[in-house]
Amino acid sequence: MVRLFFITGANSGCGLEAARQLAIYFSHQQQDQTENDKVKIYLLCRSEEKAKEAMTDIGTSNLEYMKFDAYDDSETIRENICRSLQPNDDNNEVIIGGIILNAGGFGDGNNNNNNKNKNRMMMMMMMMMIVVIVELVTSLN
Repeated sequence: MVRLFFITGANSGCGLEAARQLAIYFSHQQQDQTENDKVKIYLLCRSEEKAKEAMTDIGTSNLEYMKFDAYDDSETIRENICRSLQPNDDNNEVIIGGIILNAGGFGDGNNNNNNKNKNRMMMMMMMMMIVVIVELVTSLN
């Protein structure tokens, strides 16, 4: 079995630390488990360069980059995640172990109407992303 974990915004801040802690935890766990029980942690980031820097910083081998931008349409997001769910070379079962939704920002704190509209739009985009991922997970079960 291969368990997949997805972390948005994993190249810095809370997302980076979440990726680091999962990677450390599972690298210790995998030493005690069979070769057939694997974990992959996907760093979902806009910038491949920044994701690779984060992967180097963490330093474990169970990390992979996935292009992800919350502004992408739901079909693009779904296609990217579905690619990772394909059976691997060992024909092991692939399941989603967890999703950490960390990416996104909600403006610069100014309270003018233009920023309020941008903040509402960002909230809607984040909610749409959550719905797409939840729909994907529930359709797999």
